[in-house]
Amino acid sequence: IDPRDFQIAVIQAEAAVAQGRVLLERELAEAKVARQEWEGLGKGKANSLLLREPQLAQAEAALRSALANLEKTKLDLARCEIAAPFNGRIRSKQVDVGQFINRGMPLARAYAVDYVEISLPLSLDELGYVDLALGRSEKAAEPEAVVSARIGGETQRWKGRLVRTAGEIDA
Repeated sequence: IDPRDFQIAVIQAEAAVAQGRVLLERELAEAKVARQEWEGLGKGKANSLLLREPQLAQAEAALRSALANLEKTKLDLARCEIAAPFNGRIRSKQVDVGQFINRGMPLARAYAVDYVEISLPLSLDELGYVDLALGRSEKAAEPEAVVSARIGGETQRWKGRLVRTAGEIDA
């Protein structure tokens, strides 16, 4: 995903945070001056508007908002790079270069290349040769298996293990 718009948004959000910090510092200084002036000249209890408390709260809220916006824009920028949580290959893609996408839109279908899962249908007679935990409470060891296929005129072999059984019978 083209990150330039998101990079610009991060720069703008950083500028808003800097402005928010300046505004907060100025309000802190003005509130300090207002309190000192009241203590020197005033009598009784000063109201909060005179002591600039609402303006100070507003500046603090504006800074929190700017910081939250900065975090959001950084998150949006980080999401410009799409990666699968596994080693894989793309099976199909639903988007092309220059196309606009929305959040949650499927972009592609991928499959893992670090492992493969093979369904191995066994007859009831063949099932007796495999030590599986069928209907027993204890877990049996995962038996090893060797899968072979003829690819390009050569026989390829892969080692694996049986990790689960399906609770169904093929009629």
